[in-house]
Amino acid sequence: MIERGFALTGTCGVGCPSRWRVYTLIALTPPFRTGPFGRKQSHCCSPLGCAEYIALRQLHYACKSCDMQLNEKGRQLHLKDGRVLEAELIIAADGRDSSLRSMAGIKVTGWEYNQDGLVATVTTELDHQFTAWQRFLEEGPLAFLPLKNGQCSIVWTLSSETSKHHLSLPDKDFLEVLEQASGGILGKMLEVGPTLRISIYVFNLQNNYIGQRFAVCGDAAHAMHPLAGQGVNAGLLDAATIAELVIQTGRKNRPLASPRFSASL
Repeated sequence: MIERGFALTGTCGVGCPSRWRVYTLIALTPPFRTGPFGRKQSHCCSPLGCAEYIALRQLHYACKSCDMQLNEKGRQLHLKDGRVLEAELIIAADGRDSSLRSMAGIKVTGWEYNQDGLVATVTTELDHQFTAWQRFLEEGPLAFLPLKNGQCSIVWTLSSETSKHHLSLPDKDFLEVLEQASGGILGKMLEVGPTLRISIYVFNLQNNYIGQRFAVCGDAAHAMHPLAGQGVNAGLLDAATIAELVIQTGRKNRPLASPRFSASL
């Protein structure tokens, strides 16, 4: 049970020791969102072939944790609304600024690139043809990602100084700068929605990816430069690996606190 991810707890069914089969999910946002092509997407997923071992019992979202403690049964997670949840294992997948990672005392070391990513939704003159377009410029790449409604989501990597300047421009001036940077691949830039500036930095965990009855995965475990586009792939592999280890441990009737499980992580 974590702010965005899962923990295994409870009892259930056949095929694998029951104590591993039920999990509680705590999410900062609703469990499903609309993806770039209008499809429903889940914030969590289980590896193929493992779905029969995982049954969703409880879902909590729009809530935050304020404390985490280790006890004889596993860990307790205290929520800001006063509720206390228990699990034999907590997996933190709550992003690069993970509060659960901090509560577990796992430190990170990282560095900034002095770059920002400008993110916005724009309307273009030409049809995007459901194709992602990207230009590699002096300060960083400019990507146009197609949306189902015909608009594009842009991700524009710039120096921090340039991004602050562009963010301060009126919409008309920003669209002119964006059109020039795009090289006209989608014609004129007609409209732009709210623009968000995200600082780009990367980190690795300083000491460990695990603690007692605790593990981190996804961006909580490693943040990488978005240019490579590998962050989501690494996070999915983290989740699949942890799920596989949990299932294997359950099949062998070993507790999640066993040294062998921790060593596997």
